[in-house]
Amino acid sequence: MHRKVVIAIGGNAITQENQRGTVSEQQQNIRTCCESIADLLEAGYEIILTHGNGPQVGSIVLQNDIAKQLVPENPLDVCGAQTQGSLGYMISQTLTNVLKDRGIQKKVASVLTQVVVDENDPSFQNPSKFIGPFFTKEQADLLHEEKGFLMKEDSGRGWRRIVPSPRPLELVEEAAIRTLSKDGFLVITVGGGGIPVVRKNGELQGVEAVIDKDFASALVAEKTGADALVILTGVPKVSVDFGTPQQRALDTMTLDECRRYLSEGQFPAGSMGPKVEAAMQFVEQSGGVSIITSIDRMKEALAGQDGTRIVGPENRMRKKMRGQELELPHLKHRIKENLEAMKAFTATPGNGCTRMPFTKETRDAAEYLKKVMAQAGLEVREDCVGNVFGVLRGEDRSLPCIMMGSHYDSVYNGGDYDGIAGVICAIETARVLLEQGRQLKQDFVVAAFMDEEGCRFGTGYFGSKCMLGQMTVEECKTYTDKDDITVYDAMKAYGFNPKQLGRAAWQPGSIACFIETHIEQGPVLDAASIELGLVDCIVGIQRYMVTVNGRSDHAGTTPMHMRKDAVSIAAKVIADIDGMARERGEGTVATVGYLKATPGAMNVIAGSAEFSVDVRSRTQENIDGIVAQIRQRLDEETSAVGASYSMEQKLEISPVGLNPRMLDIMEESCKAHGFTCCRLPSGAGHDSLAIGQVLPTVMLFVPSRDGRSHCPVEYTPYFDFAKAVQVLYDLVLELGGV
Repeated sequence: MHRKVVIAIGGNAITQENQRGTVSEQQQNIRTCCESIADLLEAGYEIILTHGNGPQVGSIVLQNDIAKQLVPENPLDVCGAQTQGSLGYMISQTLTNVLKDRGIQKKVASVLTQVVVDENDPSFQNPSKFIGPFFTKEQADLLHEEKGFLMKEDSGRGWRRIVPSPRPLELVEEAAIRTLSKDGFLVITVGGGGIPVVRKNGELQGVEAVIDKDFASALVAEKTGADALVILTGVPKVSVDFGTPQQRALDTMTLDECRRYLSEGQFPAGSMGPKVEAAMQFVEQSGGVSIITSIDRMKEALAGQDGTRIVGPENRMRKKMRGQELELPHLKHRIKENLEAMKAFTATPGNGCTRMPFTKETRDAAEYLKKVMAQAGLEVREDCVGNVFGVLRGEDRSLPCIMMGSHYDSVYNGGDYDGIAGVICAIETARVLLEQGRQLKQDFVVAAFMDEEGCRFGTGYFGSKCMLGQMTVEECKTYTDKDDITVYDAMKAYGFNPKQLGRAAWQPGSIACFIETHIEQGPVLDAASIELGLVDCIVGIQRYMVTVNGRSDHAGTTPMHMRKDAVSIAAKVIADIDGMARERGEGTVATVGYLKATPGAMNVIAGSAEFSVDVRSRTQENIDGIVAQIRQRLDEETSAVGASYSMEQKLEISPVGLNPRMLDIMEESCKAHGFTCCRLPSGAGHDSLAIGQVLPTVMLFVPSRDGRSHCPVEYTPYFDFAKAVQVLYDLVLELGGV
């Protein structure tokens, strides 16, 4: 059964042919529609409702014209907004009453929706959208002559006004629609196709047009992750050779058949054509199914017993995943148990998670993870740098393995899910593979990496870099913590032999790909009520410590023009860094997170000022460009007063694009299981950033409440992790040839 359905009701179903369009007539027609909607709700469907406004907006335009001597006329976009509001009100009220009569507990909300269009859309030069009532040829000619209306015959039923109908591009209120639908509301949206607006100079502005409600409905269906789009019309099925003795009703059309019939002129532009094209758009963009039928046959059509279905070629991945629905509540329980247990391994109980590398807390965490991996049926080992691996054997051990995991260290006073949730989800994926009796062709390896955060030593990605053979013994002697303890010495105290660090490196070609699940460290998913994020890029990072060298002098006796004030120089440069990032755009960010003045006395001009710079972007060009700008500004300000500066690079990692094939598989999995998803970049560093430089890599984000991370209030519902495991399971099956 199609679980989530977008249903598009035509404006002609609300004001029917040969009706005057009185409120009472419209209410009666709406009630008939609502009774059919209630039938679907009783059958277990989740519904988003859209509707047309052609007759209604045409009537308002005529009313405006007739009364223009008494009241000002409204532009077409405002007229559309009026009908969206009035029809939304009537549908919402009537549906609420019908549901109450039926004893159906369902909330209804009508969302006044703006829809972004292109101001250069060709329809503005070639109007085609019918609005308003039907006229005779003589009446149409008179309206054209007197009022300048463009008139056109509508399928032999009479003459109607035509207006521009640009294609919808973006739903301004998309987040509200998603949130309400997720919270159990039946949402009424894009009434009349939505209010057409364009973006000019960063602001929204209405335009004189009417958007086709079927194309807008297709966009709603795509953006909300609907399984099906139902477009209601006056006939139960689409027919070819309409009006001829050869007329034939169609049960199903493929996309290729739709294109052929359209090219033959079977579906006129002012009638069935836009409905078929909108149906095709949804199928092409989402992989779902579109259904064109009449309102009285809607239930049967959704059950496959009536209507015309527009389908794409069978998606191999989606077909494969049928019957692969996991018991998410069961998964949630186990994930919760493991993550709750991990909360005990912190140096700051009651004040977030503090789990620094090579400490008692990481030892306790590693031992717990080894126990859980063993209980899940994995072969467990810990390497010489603290990385913990669990192996599920495949059919052919000579093949490169599929690796999945994340890190188990934390920041100071961090959250309970950052990093470790990815490890637990990987263990759960392995557990499900065993339970389902699914043996991959190659080994499946769960990885828990030591010291991704770099908080104690300033290392970052230590464990994953060791696995890749990118860390040396000598480097371990150079990185120190706040107590001047080196990584080398910390490893010795932990019971490791740092001279054996090279043994942690895996043989080239032994890992086929890497998969990481992580909480989103930003608000995008949570704000838009999107269930899962597919990370298509991890930004590159460059970090520097900048030291400005001026001259210490007395604050009271040194004239301003004779000063070499290191703080003043640093402040001028720092003030410009924000603007540098903003100008670059593309999600580029630059941060000064540390600032220190020396000697740091209130009555002494600072002789030196030290500050950090963290630059991140999707492109290396943007990162290098900002760094060059910072150097230029430092050159300018220090030269002006005879001061100097140094810039010491602390970290450099190039941006990495994540694997398109694995992204596509995860997206298809989300669609198959009804999870909303979107593609987005990650602005934070991860083990995937280091590994992705070398191996095909992909990341899956689960929402973090309010986008909070690296803090004690960090929180993600456990059920969201269960959804992630479902997608991870599908991905691994596909990659593993099962």
